[in-house]
Amino acid sequence: MRQLNRSAAMRAACLLACSLFVLTLAASARADAIYTYTGNPFTSCSGPCSGALSGSLTLAQALAANSTTSVQFQAVPGYANVLSWSFTDGSFVWKPSNSGSGFVATFTTGASGQILQWTLNGGTATVGSNTFQWQSSNVGCAIHMLTCEDLSTVNSTIFAKSTLPGSWTMTTTASEPSSMLLLALGLVALAMMYRGR
Repeated sequence: MRQLNRSAAMRAACLLACSLFVLTLAASARADAIYTYTGNPFTSCSGPCSGALSGSLTLAQALAANSTTSVQFQAVPGYANVLSWSFTDGSFVWKPSNSGSGFVATFTTGASGQILQWTLNGGTATVGSNTFQWQSSNVGCAIHMLTCEDLSTVNSTIFAKSTLPGSWTMTTTASEPSSMLLLALGLVALAMMYRGR
C-alpha cells in the first residue's frame, strides 16, 4: 500500500513538473509587439483636417534588429503578421473593419530594434462618395529629404500634409496561457491521482 502511494506521489510530482514546463512555454511562446506612431502636426491642409497622423499596429513578435521587414495586414507568405492596427489623421479613423486590404508597410530597424526608416501605405476606406487613404514615409529623410512626409488623402487629393514625420515607440504584452490548457492539465492530474489510488 505504501509502495502504491509512493508511486502515485511520484506520478503526481512528475505531472506537476511537466505542467509547469508546458505553462512556462505557453506564457512565453508569444509576446505581441505594439508599435505606436505619433506624428507631428500637419503643415498644410486643403480640406477639413486637424491634428496629425497617429496610430498603432500590433505584430505577433517584435521587429528584428538591423533588419528590413515587410508587413501586410492580410496574411501573405514572406510578410510579418499584423494582428491589429488603427490610424487616424485627427478627423477620420482607418481600421481593419472599414478599410481595404492594401495596408502595406516596410520597416528598417537599428541595433536595438528601434525603427529608423519606414514607409506605410494605408488601405482605402470608402465613406459615401469619398475614398480616404493615408501614407507615412521616412525613407531617405535624413539624407536627401526625398520622401519624408505624412499624407492624408481623399479621392486621391492631398488634404493634409506634414513634411516632418513623427516617431515610433514599442511595447510588448505577453499573452496569458489558455484557460482551456489549464483546465485540461488539471483534469489529467486528477485522473492520474485517481488511477494511482
